[in-house]
Amino acid sequence: HLDSIWTNTGTISLAFMASEGPLYKRGSEKLGIFTTLRDSFDPPHISEGETSLEVLASPRFLKEKTRPAKEQYQIMMEDIVSKGRAVVRIVHGSVYPGPYPGGFVLQFGSSQSGRTYFTEVCQAMRFVSLTPRRFYLETFANDVT
Repeated sequence: HLDSIWTNTGTISLAFMASEGPLYKRGSEKLGIFTTLRDSFDPPHISEGETSLEVLASPRFLKEKTRPAKEQYQIMMEDIVSKGRAVVRIVHGSVYPGPYPGGFVLQFGSSQSGRTYFTEVCQAMRFVSLTPRRFYLETFANDVT
């Protein structure tokens, strides 16, 4: 599905949410739900090295993300653009206000094709039998995922 909507003319937002417990009694598998949104917008000319989310993100992203989440995205964007390569960070879950005060958040971003990395991250999670409670993927006007 992502291949059919992943274009250079807009942004993609993907969210995954897993059930708290097993799908069936005496089962171990959780229910997972993916949603995808595609936004098309006409960003102004983007200068090389641009890192401002106000310029690079879709209006929906800017409206829906919380201030702490946008701050974390901004930190990642600046690291990715300045280093010119993929960046991985792990931050404590308390950085993001919400229903899950503990745990950790794995942040990953790249200026290369996010399609490849998305598949690899999902496979790595399955390999170690982990299911995230939530998973978000965003693309931006400068091709950062």
